[in-house]
Amino acid sequence: MAAPMESDSNKYLQGQIPSPSYPASMRAAILALLFLAAFSLRIHGIKGLPLQFHPVRQYRSAFIARYFYYQHLKSVPAWKKNLAFLQRQRAGTLEPPLLEYLASWAYRITGRERVWVPRLFSSIFWLAGGVFLYLLSKKAVSADAALFSVAFYLLAPFSVMASRSFQPDPLMVMMFIASIYAVLVYYEEPSTKRFVIAAALSTLAILIKPVCLFAILAAFISVPLAGQGLRATIRNLRMWAFGLAALLPSLAFYGYGAFTRNYNLYLAGTTFRTRLYFEPAYWRGWLHMIGTVVGIPAFGLALLSIPLFRKGLTRSLGCGLWAGYFVFGLVFNYHIYTHSYYQLQFIPIVAFTLAAGAAYLVEFAERTRWCGGRARHALPVLLLSVWLATIMAWVRTNWEPIYYEDHDQVTIAERIGEKTAHTRKAIFLSYSNGELLEYHGELIGIPWPWRSEMHAQQGWGRPDLTVDERYKEIIDKYPSDFFIVTEMGEYQAQPQLGDFLIKHFPLLAGEKRYLIFDLRHNAGPSAERAGQENSPGFNN
Repeated sequence: MAAPMESDSNKYLQGQIPSPSYPASMRAAILALLFLAAFSLRIHGIKGLPLQFHPVRQYRSAFIARYFYYQHLKSVPAWKKNLAFLQRQRAGTLEPPLLEYLASWAYRITGRERVWVPRLFSSIFWLAGGVFLYLLSKKAVSADAALFSVAFYLLAPFSVMASRSFQPDPLMVMMFIASIYAVLVYYEEPSTKRFVIAAALSTLAILIKPVCLFAILAAFISVPLAGQGLRATIRNLRMWAFGLAALLPSLAFYGYGAFTRNYNLYLAGTTFRTRLYFEPAYWRGWLHMIGTVVGIPAFGLALLSIPLFRKGLTRSLGCGLWAGYFVFGLVFNYHIYTHSYYQLQFIPIVAFTLAAGAAYLVEFAERTRWCGGRARHALPVLLLSVWLATIMAWVRTNWEPIYYEDHDQVTIAERIGEKTAHTRKAIFLSYSNGELLEYHGELIGIPWPWRSEMHAQQGWGRPDLTVDERYKEIIDKYPSDFFIVTEMGEYQAQPQLGDFLIKHFPLLAGEKRYLIFDLRHNAGPSAERAGQENSPGFNN
């Protein structure tokens, strides 16, 4: 009896896909509930200002979309078009502005700028990625496990927040999953048509944002590498054709951008830093980012689930994805431990890997006839219930919406823009590097560093400057007419800055929520008194 049991125990790992526990109609109903819940979470409060997730990055896309939008409007004043052009130039070109073009078309259809519309597009892209993930997990692992994989991908707390942001990453993730699914389909039954589809989808994913190229290429190469060996893989012409097709458009775009200076070259210089390999902070930071994005428990379970991939194509593909992600983290070693959204491609990788673990548990329940054999049908529901309960508990205890008084902030920015005649020469102490102020106030400036930035600069070896020295350093590079303060808490935390401004410059306008100092004139006694009265903490 032992031998048959041993044979049965390896059914899943040896390559057999378990039959589904539920009929197709019930799986469709579960999927519909998952997608409905995911969509509902993402549209909640989506019309607010994009401040809850990397606002600097989101407003950068908003500047670009505004520029495209204004190009087609004859009613926009010339000064606004010129300002939008300058803001577009300052934003640079990090990736092809596909989402920004799409947003500008949506603005034209709706008749005004609505930043929540491209955020809605991002949410839809992420949900579409869930469809491809389900197809991938169902084909590679099992139908039951695919439900759990999709639940994790759609409802992971970080994915909810990140997938409704105005940036190209959700679109890239959708195309990334679609390309991996196409690679799987190709290797199941190779043909020229399937090869072209896989290469085309991979090309688009990498072009949208090249951070996914390592995982895609590793996944494609890993299958023949595991089955035929290194020498045969190198000789395989389709390996080279796939690599060239996937990389050439991106190389052309980014190469051209580098030579024409439209592409932000500083990014290339900050992406890779050799010294980080020898700094514990890098490895701790990488692990911290993983914990932020997918959670340490999920990461640990995913690691344990890697050996549980079915032998053959599925295991090769899964291991290739993990290897590609690891290489990506070594190459983009600065961003991998400082920018959480650079980890977004890891969410579907972990979700796909967890499907292997879930499938193994389902097969184990069937083989051992746990609870009289009924556990096989109950386990998928149990897995989903536990995960959904965890999500809801996290949302209730940790995801308290941040109410930023959107209307007030926009009104204040517009008022500041009017009082400074929409200046292009300002220094500001403001939230998110002042992007909100620049976008809604329609002005241009340079941010004054926060205390945290000053401390970080000291850690990089920069000398600690006095307020006078820092002001002179900034004003020499960026001659400015106004100093604008909208972050009053940070202003109070830098008392030397307040003393310096009040002593040297008149207060042009001031309320409890903002201060505007006129840098074009020296302060007199009355102006100094006015500045003190409008400063936080002043008592008559």
